[in-house]
Amino acid sequence: MRVLGLEVEGLFGLWDHRFELDRDEHVTIIYGRNGVGKTTLLRLVQAFIDRNWWYVADTRFDRLSVVSDDNRRLCVRRSRFDQVPDADRQSCIELTLSFEESDNVLERDIIRLDPPPSLVEEITELAESSGLQLRREGPIHWVDPANGRVWFYGDILAELGAWEITYPHRDAADRPWLADAVGGLRAHYLGPDRVLGASPWYHDKPERVRSFRTAEGWASEIRERLVSARAAYAKHAQELDATFPSRVLEAMSATTARPASLSALLDLMDGVNRRRNRLAEVGLLEATTSDLAGDLSWVQSDAGALALLNVYLSDALDKLDCVADLDAALSGLVEQVNERLIRSRLAIDRDRGLSIVNQAGVRIPPGRLSSGEQHMLVMMAELYLRAQPGDLLLIDEPELSQHVEWQKAFVEHLIGHAQALRFDAIVATHSPDIVQGHRALLRGLGESPETDSDA
Repeated sequence: MRVLGLEVEGLFGLWDHRFELDRDEHVTIIYGRNGVGKTTLLRLVQAFIDRNWWYVADTRFDRLSVVSDDNRRLCVRRSRFDQVPDADRQSCIELTLSFEESDNVLERDIIRLDPPPSLVEEITELAESSGLQLRREGPIHWVDPANGRVWFYGDILAELGAWEITYPHRDAADRPWLADAVGGLRAHYLGPDRVLGASPWYHDKPERVRSFRTAEGWASEIRERLVSARAAYAKHAQELDATFPSRVLEAMSATTARPASLSALLDLMDGVNRRRNRLAEVGLLEATTSDLAGDLSWVQSDAGALALLNVYLSDALDKLDCVADLDAALSGLVEQVNERLIRSRLAIDRDRGLSIVNQAGVRIPPGRLSSGEQHMLVMMAELYLRAQPGDLLLIDEPELSQHVEWQKAFVEHLIGHAQALRFDAIVATHSPDIVQGHRALLRGLGESPETDSDA
């Protein structure tokens, strides 16, 4: 499923937004004045695609539609509290899911969410300990009798700082049609909290999410990936080594195959050794030395030796290909980050994951970089190590703490990477430097491009 359009009705009870995504550049920029719901829309889309119904229910909207590349719509309608029977107002909230094509409803289902008593008790205790006397009036909303303010679940967690209280993540109902409609689509929200490690909804896995959202966490993640890559390389090497003798004998007995020349094989060996050494430097492989030395001219006249060497080098390339994708991703990350760092250099480190050293030779922990450098590092890590073909990236305020020159280059770089990897991105921004030269990608929320003064 490729997302080509988004529609939301009744956001905050005020806004209706509809826009198409850019199909060619793979990047769409949304903008609008504060309060039109850019951040909320991105988070809502993420929660919907991930089927996080509690977060969806905690967002104030009437209907959200995700338009796919086959012109079908995946929709969720949220019942307003005055539409839920009085007897159910404190026990459930209703979400109606549908899969639609033109005017035909292909599939439909209703989710009635009933918060567990333990969650209600935790929220009540949290409010009381903060000096609030809130009265529960709905499944996920409370009212302050003193001023009439409505507090939703997410409001309480955000303002009272109790992210350890967890959302029930998914309902247990099996909906094969929904899984089929979403397909392999994955959505990633990259918000202003990416440096702090907070997450808008995955509170049931705080350690995992935190490691994905901070510079220090990405260093740990890369270290883990290096360990996994070495293990995968070793496993594949064992599999090839187990059949190596039989394949060599088969190659030696072949009468039609013409073995490569010794010169070509030695050139190939030189390239293999260079790749091995470079991969060992970044911790993707164990350090090794070449096992071929001395005068090998005699091999040219020995067809059997040429056949053996040919199989050996073919296996060596096959093994190296096992870590090629991670190698390319890490190389791209290092290149892009180093283009932006001043008087410091980033490198991949076997033991630390990431190593940053300034011109004075001082090692800088990723968490001690400037705020802007951390935002940039995390953003690039998400682009090069998280994004996969077919994904939808939801990037909120990429301009935060970023130098103007970085902002100006951001969209052009994002377009190139998105087109190469075949993912789509929606960028929410207020920065004119982010959007300059890319007005064709702009989608205004709440107002037209001609009247907006913020973008």
